[in-house]
Amino acid sequence: MAIVQISIRQKENKIKSCSGAVNYVLGMIDGNKEERKVAPKTILGDPQLIKDYDKHPNMGDKNKSTSGVIAFRDNEKLDKNQENELIDLLQKTAIPKEYRGKVDMLVVKHQDKGNTEYHFIIPHLTNEGEKFNPWPVIGRDRGKTAIKTGQAITRLVNDTFGFEQVLRTRNSNGLTSAERKMPDLQKTKKSQSKIPSHPQHS
Repeated sequence: MAIVQISIRQKENKIKSCSGAVNYVLGMIDGNKEERKVAPKTILGDPQLIKDYDKHPNMGDKNKSTSGVIAFRDNEKLDKNQENELIDLLQKTAIPKEYRGKVDMLVVKHQDKGNTEYHFIIPHLTNEGEKFNPWPVIGRDRGKTAIKTGQAITRLVNDTFGFEQVLRTRNSNGLTSAERKMPDLQKTKKSQSKIPSHPQHS
């Protein structure tokens, strides 16, 4: 089964820079300060372009990016076509239709822990300099929307590629009724492939 986790700002004084996020996902030292046995591989986007958003005049001093990871089990592998399908699904769930083509994203593959992980970074600006946040923390939300979104994407990824669901729902495919009604995701479902064994902005 795949599990999707989204890292968001929980505190006003926490700086989530684009450069810091990029340096981590492309660095040879992991979160446990151990050297990676397999070098990270960029699947989508331009790392330097993402870093440069930190210096954009419209970017604030804090909360400059959203990052996350889609982690698979050791025996779950995607081929190139399925990787493209995964990225397409991620973009559709993270970026509203009116922002498609205006929001840059970096996706980096990690395989140093035995399993495969796809780390993604989204700057909090469009390429036109407009403020953008795929999953903002508003009022008393405290990240609940991002958590629920991560759970929803988890179900969609597992359903699309035929993996076991983390949590069972009343629907046989593991999707909520709201997710099944999303037009973009209906199209994704129709073109889904099997392998053996929209959020608010600010």
